[in-house]
Amino acid sequence: MTGWRKILRALLTTIPLLPVAVTIYAARRIVSIPGASKNDLTVLSASTTTVTFPKTRRTSLPGEFGFRFPGGEAHIGGVVHHDNATVVRTLVEASKPLVAGLKGRWSGIISTDPSKIDSPYTEVIVPAATGSLPAWLFPGEKSSVWALHVHGHASDRTQPLRGIYSAQKQGLTSLVISYRNDGASTKAADSACHLGDTEWEDLAAAMEFAAGCGARKIIVYGWSMGAMIALLALERSKYRDLISGLVLVSPVLDWRQVLAANAVRSSFPQWPLKLATFAIGAPILHKIAGLDTQVEMNRMNWIARAREIQVPVLVLHGTEDDSSPFAASRQFQEANPSCVTLVAFPRTGHTQEWNVDRSRWESAVEEWYRMAGIEL
Repeated sequence: MTGWRKILRALLTTIPLLPVAVTIYAARRIVSIPGASKNDLTVLSASTTTVTFPKTRRTSLPGEFGFRFPGGEAHIGGVVHHDNATVVRTLVEASKPLVAGLKGRWSGIISTDPSKIDSPYTEVIVPAATGSLPAWLFPGEKSSVWALHVHGHASDRTQPLRGIYSAQKQGLTSLVISYRNDGASTKAADSACHLGDTEWEDLAAAMEFAAGCGARKIIVYGWSMGAMIALLALERSKYRDLISGLVLVSPVLDWRQVLAANAVRSSFPQWPLKLATFAIGAPILHKIAGLDTQVEMNRMNWIARAREIQVPVLVLHGTEDDSSPFAASRQFQEANPSCVTLVAFPRTGHTQEWNVDRSRWESAVEEWYRMAGIEL
């Protein structure tokens, strides 16, 4: 019986600590910078013009996508044929030959190479408090009207390259920025993601850079967390008056809704998530997540604050986004219908609206410029 008593004593000592440990784990997961995504998709067969994948919801979608694999990438076109188990799609271009058995991952990023935009660009450096922020500058006909393109969490500046085309059609000069901890720029002191609550300062630095280069109006294209960064810059930057409009793609508008949706997707319990969300926004407690400053969660609920926005906003969002809920965008639009235009993309997941229906995405942006009365 002595052994059982030791086990029982150990359990009674450990069990009360489990909620604390799970909460700390959840808090650190929320603000961590994730590594590379898993290569979970296998090429079944390929030729110089087509590639065959297992049939899934993602690989069956219409449109154009990227396939990232170790040491290379491919631009995947539309569906040619499908059956119950497989999908044959057009192979537009590949940096290396695709072969059966090759493992990679599906992506909305069709290319990581900015030269594929087929437009002159230069690499520039944006000075910021955290250090040097590399950016791609695409000159436009209108040197005084700039589009600043901001990527989301767990991504990089290749993500918003898809928005360059619509900005070019309007003649805008485009600056595709990086920000702290995204792999291209300097790491923050705590190497943690602050969910936009500090990252907006790097967008503000890019706005200052644009102003110094002659920008008198700025349109911010914000993707996923980049939307939160754009909204915070609109609120806080000393250059906020330069912002004439926002184009938000699969936007993060309320972190509590986003975190809850991701917990459901990964089958993670809600109770430690709620405690963790409270902790990262609280004095002292934020340190358990490894943060050097607390994150103002209440200030980052833009559904509740929608009426504060006074510039035109276009939201492009997939109805089947299981990362950043479409319902949040609907609530955001309904809270401020005079400023916010929402365009829904059926059957579409997170940040893949452009991929599924590029024509509709770009025509929606073009129409918004006209309807919103933004003088370019």
